[in-house]
Amino acid sequence: MSNIRERAESETKGHSIMNTHGERAAWFLGGAGVCPPVAAPAGKIYRLLLLGPPGSGKGTQAEHLKEALNACHLSMGDIFRAAQELDEEDRTPAMREALSAMSEGRLVADATVIALLRERVRCVACPGGFLLDGFPRTLAQAHALEGILREQRLDLTAVLYYDAPHEDIVRRISGRLTCRQCKSVYHLEHNPPPSPGKCGVCGGELYRRPDDQPEAVWVRLRAYERSTAPLVAYYEERGLLRTIPAVGKPGEVFERTRKCLGL
Repeated sequence: MSNIRERAESETKGHSIMNTHGERAAWFLGGAGVCPPVAAPAGKIYRLLLLGPPGSGKGTQAEHLKEALNACHLSMGDIFRAAQELDEEDRTPAMREALSAMSEGRLVADATVIALLRERVRCVACPGGFLLDGFPRTLAQAHALEGILREQRLDLTAVLYYDAPHEDIVRRISGRLTCRQCKSVYHLEHNPPPSPGKCGVCGGELYRRPDDQPEAVWVRLRAYERSTAPLVAYYEERGLLRTIPAVGKPGEVFERTRKCLGL
């Protein structure tokens, strides 16, 4: 049994989904994963899309929202990481195609990404609601999601767009330093190492990853803006978009999110 399967299954044994978010089994494994039964919450059910450029703090906000709403955090990035860890026999055809594209340096086709989500339609239909992160990335994916929700007779609550000045994002990401030996992560502003250039855990050399170099971050941000602008317009036209300034401390951003959702 692969490590990812063991981890996913262990999260669902002997616990309720509300305190361990055992949705991970079905989300990691697709059709082979089974979640424990989930009762609909007594209050409002939230089905949210999370948008935001790299470095906007979207992942941190997702964790806060997961706890506040008792909703499943469904990250497409987790599926790609799970596919890499799964044994070959546990991978679905869509997983194999996604890994093939990634290994060859190709973008994963819309059809493949949509197939990955369709394998997990039970997660989308979870009675506890969801926080969908990393999907859709294109208009084709947005249209596919709209069709899936229509089939399930579900509606989106809102699309949360975490917006931050690009200069702030570049500073956040390019300030990260990683230890070559133990992989501990520091930040020049928020979590500086005790000694310049040296890891406080193992004494190893600290370095800035190539994709964290300022020039690389700017390239990623421009690519993200090109791909996301149509999505922002698409959901704005449907009255679903909620833009949240992602500046300040994570707690401050979450307070804006709470007010936006009326929590």
